[in-house]
Amino acid sequence: MVRLIQAKQKHFNTIYHEAMDALFIIDASSRKIISYNKRTQELLHIPQEKDNKKLSLNDFFQTPYNEKQEAFLFQDLENKSIVYEETYFKTFKGESFKGILEIKPLEDFYLAKITRIVDVNEVEESFKTILAGTTLVGEGFLRNIGQLIHKTFKTRFALIGKITGEFNEKIQTLYFSIDGKTVDNFMYDLEGTPCSNVLNNRNSFYPRDLAKLFPKDKSLKTMGVESYWGTIIYDDERKPIGILNIMHNQTIEKIPHGDYILDVFACRIGAEIKRLETKEELRRKNIELQEAYKGTQEINEELLQTQEELENKLEEFVLYFMQQEKTVNELFFDLLEDPAPTSEFLQLIDQKILAGSNLEELASLSNMSLSTFKRKFKEEFGIPVGRFIRKRKLEIAKEKILSGMRGSDIYYELGYQNHSSFISAFKKEHGLTPEAYRGSLH
Repeated sequence: MVRLIQAKQKHFNTIYHEAMDALFIIDASSRKIISYNKRTQELLHIPQEKDNKKLSLNDFFQTPYNEKQEAFLFQDLENKSIVYEETYFKTFKGESFKGILEIKPLEDFYLAKITRIVDVNEVEESFKTILAGTTLVGEGFLRNIGQLIHKTFKTRFALIGKITGEFNEKIQTLYFSIDGKTVDNFMYDLEGTPCSNVLNNRNSFYPRDLAKLFPKDKSLKTMGVESYWGTIIYDDERKPIGILNIMHNQTIEKIPHGDYILDVFACRIGAEIKRLETKEELRRKNIELQEAYKGTQEINEELLQTQEELENKLEEFVLYFMQQEKTVNELFFDLLEDPAPTSEFLQLIDQKILAGSNLEELASLSNMSLSTFKRKFKEEFGIPVGRFIRKRKLEIAKEKILSGMRGSDIYYELGYQNHSSFISAFKKEHGLTPEAYRGSLH
């Protein structure tokens, strides 16, 4: 029996001292306060060294009760199971607040509780401020709404964050402030944080001992965060997109309609985030359209330029052959009489190579079909005309390298599709890459 009584006493002491309400015990005979819990000490700012045995209810009232008022209060307790008294309280720091005193008789003592409330006018003023501030949009919106949150809840920290990460495992802050001053944004992991519980529809209010409840979140201890209050930010389809929370280095006082006020802020923030995302999407699409239009213009300009160049080349081509004393056909049949390629023939072939002429054009200029031209050329010179032209191209490349040109400036002129194919052909023919060949000249 003794052990059971001791266990019950221990259980009561744990609940009493760790309760979120301000509780204290009054001796029934002397009407003096004989004990108070941690929450009472925090709410009324009672100094650590204060002797609780010398305290009475009047030490907590802003306007002390006279003997008659006090007698009526305790007389009510004899006839009722509980007494409620709405009044103004004062703290040991000289601050005052409105609250409700509840007293319940328990044998030889009274158990009392103080609940802090906010004046109705103050709540109405908060709503007016919220409605005025949340009509703003555009640049500075989050900063303005952050200041409103500080003004409404009077907490040290305020955070607005957007869910991000491949698996929605991170929060990217859009606004973070300490004592009303905005600091640089940052990203943090959700795991092990009170924000994770909020987003998983668990508890959203932690009045104290936050660092103990979430030991994995080292930043809470570093910043000295004691309490937390958060809510989810939704988009227009009720999909969670972010989080809004307030934190304090002391116990957060729950104000009337506090959850609703936080949700009003979160709803307005969600709408602004969606507006900004839509604006950014429109801006991105506008850039894409401009780029596409610009690209179309460039293609049209290139086509016109190509057409003009082709017309100019055709004109030059006709004029050139009208001025030549010998055509490819005449030069070719001259070679049939003297198989050694003449400088005049090589010069003409070089011109055709640099002009981008293909075998079909050379065959046509020789008044032969392509197959006849290839056969005749190989019969007379012992080498296919295609190989002859490739070798000639690479000889021209060597000459141009000797003149100081680089391979990257030569390949396109000689009709290669890209630089790498030119390097490969040059190395195969001469045993060195163009750059290595250039280096061997020094």
